Amino acid sequence: MVGYICAIVPVLGTVYLGIKRPYAHWYNVARSILNEMCVAAILCIYGYFRSSVDYKGSMQGINEMMPYLVYALLLLSLIVNFACMAKYAMDMRKAKEISKQ
Repeated sequence: MVGYICAIVPVLGTVYLGIKRPYAHWYNVARSILNEMCVAAILCIYGYFRSSVDYKGSMQGINEMMPYLVYALLLLSLIVNFACMAKYAMDMRKAKEISKQ
């Protein structure tokens, strides 16, 4: 139950980021929304394991794939963050070159 309750915070963060759009560049807003959605999904997976899966029983079916889903979400988040930060660095370099002219 803890994971489900804690997942409310990233969901509210996603709604806030979608409405207010606090970043100047669209890709930073998309990056932060993706991060919040990944956190919410991981917390829901944690809540599912805490409430529905018997830890003494064998892992079968979807339960066996869930830890790999968590790894995939973390890797996706990491790759998207690297890409967005590289894009931001390129945009800042381009803006600096334009301001020098």
